[in-house]
Parts: sequence; C-alpha cells; structure tokens
Amino acid sequence: MTLNVFVVGCGAVGTMCAYALQESGKATVTALLRSNYNLVHESGLHIRSIDHGEIHNWRPHNIVKSTEEAKAFGPFDYVLVALKNLPDVYSIADIIAPAVVPKHTTIVLVQNGIDIEAPINAAFPDNTLLSGVSTIGAELDGREVLHNDPDLVYVGVWHDSNGRGKTACRELAAVYSSGAASCEVIEDVQWYRWRKLVWNASFNSVCALLNLDSGTVQDAANSLDTLIRPAMREVVAVAAAAGCTLPPDVIESAVSSMPKEMRCRPSMQVDALRGRPMEVEAVLGNAIVVARKYNVAVPVLDTLCSLLRAKQWAILKKV
Repeated sequence: MTLNVFVVGCGAVGTMCAYALQESGKATVTALLRSNYNLVHESGLHIRSIDHGEIHNWRPHNIVKSTEEAKAFGPFDYVLVALKNLPDVYSIADIIAPAVVPKHTTIVLVQNGIDIEAPINAAFPDNTLLSGVSTIGAELDGREVLHNDPDLVYVGVWHDSNGRGKTACRELAAVYSSGAASCEVIEDVQWYRWRKLVWNASFNSVCALLNLDSGTVQDAANSLDTLIRPAMREVVAVAAAAGCTLPPDVIESAVSSMPKEMRCRPSMQVDALRGRPMEVEAVLGNAIVVARKYNVAVPVLDTLCSLLRAKQWAILKKV
C-alpha cells in the first residue's frame, strides 16, 4: 500500500520529512510551498544531507501553493504539518482544513512547542491526531537545504478517533524509516516535548535575543550560567509540576549537545535575522501558561518571553 501524504510547510524540517517519505518508495508526497515555490518549481531543491548525501534538483511528487490546490491530489491518508507554529500569526487548523477528510485523514504535528495539540484536536475531533518531535538539524535558504544533524522523529498518539492510532503510528514510522531516516513510535510524546523544550526555551530564545550563535553565546558575559541554565531549570520545574519528570542530567546533557565549536544558529535566531516571525508562543508562551496553572515561578522564562514578544511585534509591524 502506498500512503498519500500532504506535507504542509516545507521549510528545512518539512523538506527533509518530505524527502524521507518520498525516498521510501512507499508514499506519494504532495508538498505545500510558499516563499520558495517558484525556485523549487523551476530548479528543484539542492540538498546537502548528513543522512542522504548531496541531492541535486529534488522535488516532491507534487508541489502546490495552497491547500485548496492540494485537494486535486487527495484524498490524503496523512497530513503532516511542519509549518512554523505561529498561533499569533495564523491558524494551522484553517490552513489544513480543506485537505482533512473527516474520519479518514490522520494529522501529524511535527512542530516545536508544548501543548500545541489541543487546537487541532478541537478543530478535527473525528480525526486521529499524532504528535511528533523532530531532533533534526537543518536550515533552508531559498532552494538550498543544509541538513547537518541526523533526521530522527519521535511520534506518538495524541488523539485516537477510530482505534487506529497506534496502527497509524507504526505505519508512518515504518514508511519514514524506509527512507534512510529514523522514526520511532513512543508512548509519552509530551515527555519528549518537554525534554526538547529544555533546549528550545533556553538556547533558542537567548540566541535570538542576542543574535549570537550557540557557541558564542556560551562565552557572552557568563550567559550560560545567568540565562541559559536558569531557563532550563525553570522548564524542568514546570514539566515536573505537570507530571513529567525529566532525567537528572537533562540540563547538562542539553548544554553538552551544543559544543562551542558547532556554532549553530537556532531557528529563532535565523527567523529574527531574516525578519520572519518566531515561535514565541509555542515555545515560551505555552510553557508559561502551564507554569501559571501549577503556580510555578518562572522569572527567567517570563523575561525572555516578554523580550521576544516585543521583538516579534517589531518583526510583524516591520519596524
């Protein structure tokens, strides 16, 4: 059986998801592109990948500019959402709605952030919803994709509408992993989301605010100990209050995952540099909402979020 998959959002992560699925030979892939549609339509993508090598002029089976246009290639078995998670800018539910067939299409969220599933589940209660956490490292600039950290996606069931949730997880993981990438089925996807947030809420936020890469920021006026580790400790405390106990070494593991010589530019920093909206609410705002719910003090996260919201305002207003 060949899966019919619609990939919504072909930034760096979405592009590599589309590539793995198509490379498997077990999926027909339709991809929604926006700013780089014309480039990809004319010349394809140039991918330099740690997993796949160098690929020239690659395109998904079908590329479209809108979800309405994508309907011509449906009905879709899976809608995989890899769009930036920007609830303050657009509604993902509204974007994907034309492609979702009630009681048939399985929705997969491969996005950053915590507590991101509820709005999608509310919009599509009759559809199975899977939640995915990607640990890939990749950047996209026009038609150039640099994939420099292995493609691994953890996926689990968030809402099972028809008793096929686990089957859908296994099916997707098997096809994805056949494409020279890795997809693992997990039981507690929120645990993986909180673990990733330890890094995202700290390094991603601070690098974006200071416009420093992940190596340089560690030498900047002791910010590793005054900003990054304190932010990480707050995320760990909020996760624990929400019933998610992270490993004792999660903070030092997150720090050591970013050796100074890597000099990675996290996604928020890249977005800020290019004048694009950042995932402030999904990464920080939602975590702070959970902190308030459980009466956990998060002064560092509060400050980072306030500063990033101001920066986001300037980006959206083009100030």
